[in-house]
Amino acid sequence: MFIASSILKRPAIFALVLILQILGFGCKKDKQFVVNTATLPVITTMEFYTYNGERYSDGPHYYNKYILNNLGVPNSVILINGHNFSQDFKESTVLFNNIIAPVIFGDSTSIQVMIPDQVPPGPVTLTIYTNGKSYVHPGKFTVETPDPQITGLNVVAGMRGGRVIILGVNFSTTASKTSVSVNGIPAVVDSATLKAIYLKTPSNAASGKIVLTTHGKTLTYKDDFKITSSTFTTVNNVGLRLISFDAAGNIYGTDQNRIAKITPAGAVTVLTKAGTEYISNGFFGVNFGGAVADASGTMYFTSPFQSNGAKPYTYPDFTLRLMKVLPDGSFNAIAGGSYSSYADGQGAEAKFIGPTKLVLNAATGNFYINDASIIRKVTPSGLVSTVANARVDKAPVTLPGFIGVNAMALQTTTGDVYLIDNASRYLAKITPAGVITTTPFTVATGTTFTTTSVYGQALPADLAVNASGTLFLALGNNLYQIKDGVVTNTFANPAGGNIMGLAVDNSGTIYLSAAESFNPYDYNVKYTLYKVTL
Repeated sequence: MFIASSILKRPAIFALVLILQILGFGCKKDKQFVVNTATLPVITTMEFYTYNGERYSDGPHYYNKYILNNLGVPNSVILINGHNFSQDFKESTVLFNNIIAPVIFGDSTSIQVMIPDQVPPGPVTLTIYTNGKSYVHPGKFTVETPDPQITGLNVVAGMRGGRVIILGVNFSTTASKTSVSVNGIPAVVDSATLKAIYLKTPSNAASGKIVLTTHGKTLTYKDDFKITSSTFTTVNNVGLRLISFDAAGNIYGTDQNRIAKITPAGAVTVLTKAGTEYISNGFFGVNFGGAVADASGTMYFTSPFQSNGAKPYTYPDFTLRLMKVLPDGSFNAIAGGSYSSYADGQGAEAKFIGPTKLVLNAATGNFYINDASIIRKVTPSGLVSTVANARVDKAPVTLPGFIGVNAMALQTTTGDVYLIDNASRYLAKITPAGVITTTPFTVATGTTFTTTSVYGQALPADLAVNASGTLFLALGNNLYQIKDGVVTNTFANPAGGNIMGLAVDNSGTIYLSAAESFNPYDYNVKYTLYKVTL
């Protein structure tokens, strides 16, 4: 009471206290309504990248940058500069007209993002969600229509139902927004990327123009696409390898641990099984190295080893031998022993190192076997001799040597055996008299050809020869022709990813067994058997 009366008696002090009280109450009241604008995300500028003069759509941030001027195209990368973004770019979300854009990287001052393919051309609203706050860019941002262009095709011709890749730039990456026709017939688009459209040619297509519609623009490829004169039939889920025929036109081949028969009408039967099927750790239960049918339909096969998926490896009584399949599905040995070795001789006295490819001369009854790049001949009585050998420590050095044989074929009209040596890249012919000649093969101009796959496996997968001596070579998903030592592409490329089996019958009809993918570790791949007439 005394203090209050004293203050009231001094007007100057009273006024000062009153002012301080007013300011104090005012500050407390204002604190409840303060908005700290310093933490809101803000966009200052936007940039785009170029590489070799084109807007860059995939890659690091150090390529040439240019001010965006609020214009962008789908599938191009832009850099959004500003402040108050999340330091961890994964916590930031960018939307173009409510379509989420892939954020590539960023920090508190920049975010690199790709404009989604689904954003339609025209003005869009650009929104950023970061640090628990949202920011709508007040400036005008416009998505332009891309300028797609076709630069080429992966092949200039192909069979109906075959795979074709359209190459170019600025394609839509959404397959459902992409359409293709071949000579006016719609094709199935499997997938699309910025620079490639993957499609299957229509089953009723004819030679003509390929027309592509992408991003609302229609493009016509400059050259006609040639449909190879062909017919084909399919037998699903039978992955035939080592294909051969009997006199009645039945088709024989191996499928995992089975030997299968397919009639001309497409009916499939299993003649016999040997060993087990694929097992989970990636080992083969049994690896058929070679298989061939004679005119009566009797099957013969070789098998280099039986792993059972674990060590020590075991060798059942059908491996490391030439075997004959009996009518009841059992099999007898014609030649070979119980362990891996090298020895010529009669029947069980002979030894094989690892017999794989197998062909039969129907006129003489003689078999030819690729045994770890040693070419062995087996007579109908089971007498084994060496025709050619690269393993000079195991056989006479006077014999010509092969070091990478992976495919063999026999010409029925002459009895000549052809083989491809991958390592030295030459073509060899062995006559029934045992005369060996080698001819280096060359690749025709404009033909893409290699003898090594993307997985580093030895190729080709198979080799066949017709009555006139023209050879056909299965390499990846391409079928090549070798005539007079020159390699050209037949463009009988199947829709599947890899040719697993190949054969030519006496009429010249080609049979291809193709897998749906290139992955050699996918054991659930489906297969199609094609019948092709070039």
